[in-house]
Amino acid sequence: MNEVIDCDTVPLSTEEWSIEEHHKGGMIKWDAMKVELYLHDVQKRGAPINGNRLCKELRGKSVLNANVLSCLLKNQPLVPKNWRGKEIFFFGTVYRHRTRGLYVRGMRYRYGGWRAKRRWLIDRFGDRACTALWAG
Repeated sequence: MNEVIDCDTVPLSTEEWSIEEHHKGGMIKWDAMKVELYLHDVQKRGAPINGNRLCKELRGKSVLNANVLSCLLKNQPLVPKNWRGKEIFFFGTVYRHRTRGLYVRGMRYRYGGWRAKRRWLIDRFGDRACTALWAG
């Protein structure tokens, strides 16, 4: 499949959750080989890292945003099988819940398919919680 993803479009939001920060990335032609599943050095050592700290550490890196997540959830054959067993987060879009604070969206493979999930930035991200970076 030759899927082109518009990473400049404003992602979905609601009255309950809004976009706090969105890093545009232009139009990308999807190629899973150009995605790095990034782990911070702390995560590589098997320890979890606080999401707020991880978010700061990712500044300046080519983080993929929620538009890529939405595309992959709609077109699941695009997701490599070797991503199973991991949680993939898209730090290019940070959301604010109306009452509960900041979070990022991601996905994990469960019950025979990829499912959306979210993780609060006050939580810890362990060694299965990868950040999707564009290396293209």
